[in-house]
Parts: sequence; C-alpha cells; structure tokens
Amino acid sequence: MAKVKLSLSTADMRRIARAAKDSGLVFEYVEGGVTVRFVPVEGAEPATSSKLAEDRSMLDRGLDAPPEPIKPPFDHREWAAMARLVELGTGARLHSGGIRSFGPVTQKKLFDRGYIEVFHQPGNSFADDEICITKKGMAAMQAQEMHRTRYPRL
Repeated sequence: MAKVKLSLSTADMRRIARAAKDSGLVFEYVEGGVTVRFVPVEGAEPATSSKLAEDRSMLDRGLDAPPEPIKPPFDHREWAAMARLVELGTGARLHSGGIRSFGPVTQKKLFDRGYIEVFHQPGNSFADDEICITKKGMAAMQAQEMHRTRYPRL
C-alpha cells in the first residue's frame, strides 16, 4: 500500500477524532483522491446536548467578536517586549539589551504608539537605552488580555 502525505496535521486529526467521538458522528476529510474517515468508537457515549450547545455558543461568541483592541496587531518581537515589560510593571526600567529580539526598529514602533518610554544614556548606544512601559501600554495589554479571555481564538 502506498503512503500518502496529507496537508492535515496530527493535531488537526486529533481534534477531528475528538469531535467525532464527542458528537457520535462520522467526519470525512477529502484531499485529492484520498478520503480519510473519522468514525466514533463503538459504544462511546456521545456528548450531552448541553455540552455541544456550550461549545457552539463559545464558537459563535468567538466568531462574532469585535476586533482586538491593539491595532495594528503586534508582531512577535513587540509581543515579547511588551510581555516582559508587563511583568516588571509600569515605570520599572529595563535595558534595551535585556529583551531578546528587541532592536531599534521594535523600540521605535512601540515608542511611536506611546506604549513605552525610552531613557537615553550618555554615548547614544542603543544597548545603553533604558525602557519602561507606560500607563497607556499597560492599559492596552490589559484590554488585549480581557478581550482574549472573553473571545477565545480558534
């Protein structure tokens, strides 16, 4: 029998199989000439209707979610820097070199948004700069966290 490589990841297959088991339904995934069928285990108890309704309501709530409060969204470097600064708290200073993958471009983007303050040290070297999160930056991160708690992403 020939092996076939599908674009479906293992995690996706596990989620589909769990959904098949919970709902008692058969799911099919078709890609090219290959059909993968997920059949619930014989004798498995399907999920209660209240559990399915709860899952659907959470999904509907996520689909109807308003846009996230931080616009434009952070890139991964901005997220890492802001998460580190949130841990320290408002007003706590940190050397720019103390955050991994944090450079002058990321510093400028966060400064232009008003989310960080920059304190330049003598010598004008980027690594000598100290940064701290502002109240506006802290409020934006808290609003983002509240949004993601209320409207979980898929």
